[in-house]
Amino acid sequence: MAEQRTTSAGIDMTERARRGGSPRTLRLGPQAVISLAALLVAGLLTHARWIEPTRLQVSHLFLRTAKLPPDTPEVTIVQLSDLHMHSLNSFHQRVAKTVNSLQPDLVVITGDIIGSSRFLAARRSDALDSALTAATAFIRLLNAKHGIFIVRGNNEMVVQKEVNNIVLDRLRATGTRVLCNQHQLLEIGGTPLYVLGADFFSFHPSLYADFRLLRNQGPPVVEAGPSLDNAYSHYVEAGSASWRNYECTGAMCYSGKGEVGVGVTVYSRFGTGEDRFYRLRWREGLPGFRLDAHGSPVRPVQSLFFPQPERWYRFRVRAESRTSCTRIRAKVWEQGSPEPSMWQLSMADSSNARHAQGTVGLWSHGAGNRRFAEISVKALGSDSVLLAGFSDNGGPDAVGWLDFALEREGVRAAARGVPPEAFMLLLAHSPDMVRAAEDLDIDLVLAGHTHGGQLRLPTGGALYSQTALGRKYAAGLFFFGKTKLYVNRGIGNAVLPFRFLCRPEITVIHLLPQDAEAKSNS
Repeated sequence: MAEQRTTSAGIDMTERARRGGSPRTLRLGPQAVISLAALLVAGLLTHARWIEPTRLQVSHLFLRTAKLPPDTPEVTIVQLSDLHMHSLNSFHQRVAKTVNSLQPDLVVITGDIIGSSRFLAARRSDALDSALTAATAFIRLLNAKHGIFIVRGNNEMVVQKEVNNIVLDRLRATGTRVLCNQHQLLEIGGTPLYVLGADFFSFHPSLYADFRLLRNQGPPVVEAGPSLDNAYSHYVEAGSASWRNYECTGAMCYSGKGEVGVGVTVYSRFGTGEDRFYRLRWREGLPGFRLDAHGSPVRPVQSLFFPQPERWYRFRVRAESRTSCTRIRAKVWEQGSPEPSMWQLSMADSSNARHAQGTVGLWSHGAGNRRFAEISVKALGSDSVLLAGFSDNGGPDAVGWLDFALEREGVRAAARGVPPEAFMLLLAHSPDMVRAAEDLDIDLVLAGHTHGGQLRLPTGGALYSQTALGRKYAAGLFFFGKTKLYVNRGIGNAVLPFRFLCRPEITVIHLLPQDAEAKSNS
């Protein structure tokens, strides 16, 4: 007797064959194939455009560490990233409701909160205001026992650095802590935990300069190479952001032709992420050195002292905070010549935006090189020396100085002063910053920037990752020596409003003592 076989439709094929019939084969013509393919593509596009971008996923990550005492309660950290907000909608409200339902100890947002860095351009001011209004309204919806922490991504940073103040001020007005190459100590259940945050710029390297130590037989000299835009380095050691009533002295020179410039900065808020300061500088096209106020409406003050290339010039800048105003005075003279008895430049700032304290910095611009030597800061009315030249610990950079737009230095600045035995959590927009964190044995890095690729293949993973680490690191947990890296897929979208096999993600990190009961990641 023949074996009976049944199709999915339940037709007895053996019986049909016995009766002399044969199974019918479905044949599709070219037009039908094209129509079915079009329907399939339309369905996938509909899913990727309208369905998956709002199919929120909550991912749980359980991490144990010996740096937490055995009796430490679980620390719950909720990570959001890459909101790319233009306006506040029902999806964002659902995200906030979901976050709050997790009852986190802290919420962290790892950059790209607003929709695009183009919003920071003056011609897009309406878009910027709309995006910031939405972002700040969203942040105010979030609740966390120990606060909300944010780092700036490339969408919050542009080359026109004074514009960045707008975003920073609006975010800080929500009561959140924006960590700009800084750290914050938290006491959770009696256990210290350090939250570090480093800025991410994503600028082309030609736009800025690396300030490097030059070693010779004399005191160390710092040199900045060519840059197409303004380049900065600031002293950011602990306490320098609160310096006031001091004199900054030293020497500087420049080389190169064309649009070149050199200068120094006082009362700078750079160490807190702000572009607010007073600067003594010369730039091609100016008749001489000038005093500028950034972040204040005071007009520049101009001198007629014109520097020549390849010559060293000494300077003295005095910054004083008085009851009703801030006064900045400066003089410059060629090295080897007597110091002028009179101040060449004087500025009095009595505006509401005046700066009353801050650190010192170096400024460089254009082709050729700028060199700085013997930078010293001395408190007025005392013998207290706040800074005495450039300190050299054998590395490429002077100790305590931070260059603008160099992420590796931002990570180092954020970790400076943190005891190595404490648990360090670094918030860093780009996964590429894990290399600097690995050098410092930072315990955990939370990043975003990749959006998980947004579009992923079933077997090939992310089509594009925006990271030098490679597409493999577009999303998930990775290990770099003692450092763990988690890359969040983000909430919003960039460039294209599509997601495929890459749902928007909220990550919940459950931080546990080493001997806590093991749990599975999900």
